[in-house]
Amino acid sequence: MLPGPTMQKLLKESFGNDSTEASPSIAIPRHDQKGWFERLLNRIGQNSRTSCRIVEGRDPEIPIYMTFKIVGVQEKRSPDDWFSLQFETVDNGFGLTLLDSSYHRRTKIPPVPVRSIEQIEQFIAAVQARQDRDHLRSKKGEKLVGFQKQGLTARLRALGKEHDFAFSVSENVRDIKLSIRIAGRKSGYHFSFVKTRLEVMLDQLPELVAMLQKMQALGIHFADAKKALRKAQQNQVEWIEPDR
Repeated sequence: MLPGPTMQKLLKESFGNDSTEASPSIAIPRHDQKGWFERLLNRIGQNSRTSCRIVEGRDPEIPIYMTFKIVGVQEKRSPDDWFSLQFETVDNGFGLTLLDSSYHRRTKIPPVPVRSIEQIEQFIAAVQARQDRDHLRSKKGEKLVGFQKQGLTARLRALGKEHDFAFSVSENVRDIKLSIRIAGRKSGYHFSFVKTRLEVMLDQLPELVAMLQKMQALGIHFADAKKALRKAQQNQVEWIEPDR
């Protein structure tokens, strides 16, 4: 699913600005709307990444409308973008409007008037082009992170052999998770950092390992931040702020 600001930009580019557009939005009488939507569905439904559906009978004010989904190209997550087309009266004017119907978008994008079918097709093409671009950029980023992660593992292997520690590396969509266990100890130190900081992390690895060895020698261990805060609140421990 594309971000709200990006979608608003594409909508403006495809449908124009209400204050500057002179032509009226498409207006179809109620008794002809079903046939009109069916023809529209057949037209834009030919796009292999667009899925359309006509919905009837849920609202007496809007007895029929059409929804369409612009399918994303990413394998993971749910990047599809959903919209609906319906005839309604807005600001004393009756006509076709396009509405944001994406389930996961917290802030809905305001509806826009539709003045031609070509505008809808232009908008769908623009969304798909942006989905493709973002997907390609994401793939390039994942490939770069993959190479950097290989470098991280190689550096850790060399340092582990030199300084006698074990490690494990995993990841999720956003973060790299790193655990280091010094000198065969059962407990270790656990870190997470965003993938964009991986290159910096590679440069800081020797200093990090040296610091962990010093901490291990002093018997220092990290505590889970949330658990420590919860325990402090339960024991009514107050934070002492520095003098200003």
